[in-house]
Amino acid sequence: MIRRPPRSTPLYSSAASDVYKRQTKSVEGNIKIDSNGQIDKSNSLMQVNLADLKSDSSYRDRYVKNKTLETNVYKYAKFIPSEAIGANWPLPISESIEFKLIGDMTIKTTTKRLTWIIKCSNNGSNLIGKATTEFTFEDFNITKPSAMSVVSVEDEIRLEIDFEATINQ
Repeated sequence: MIRRPPRSTPLYSSAASDVYKRQTKSVEGNIKIDSNGQIDKSNSLMQVNLADLKSDSSYRDRYVKNKTLETNVYKYAKFIPSEAIGANWPLPISESIEFKLIGDMTIKTTTKRLTWIIKCSNNGSNLIGKATTEFTFEDFNITKPSAMSVVSVEDEIRLEIDFEATINQ
């Protein structure tokens, strides 16, 4: 079982030339993997508290939270992993492991299949690395920010999570 990553920092950005970054340490959850390397979907969930996302502008943060993400109603983005492609089980103790983590991501009321690229190291008790994925505002029926105070953004969103996860045997 892989438990809550204590130093996770998701990054919400667009592909615009001036990348708009939002960060939080409010990531929690676990991924339960059986002895055959299969993910137990019913006991696996990762979630990000969207209300805790912060940028360099409190005004922009309020706009995105209230108008774009509607965090007063939809507090969390949730990911339920279902399979790990390219991951040998048990994960080898190594400085360089790369695999795909596939599952269902829910933002607001929309759930879509999403693939995360995981690049990490395993020291036997912790996985330390980065997870990345990309999608569009439209994929999750999110209205793109359009207020004058919000940086103009393209449709592509890239999420990055720097993580350190504890491995429980």
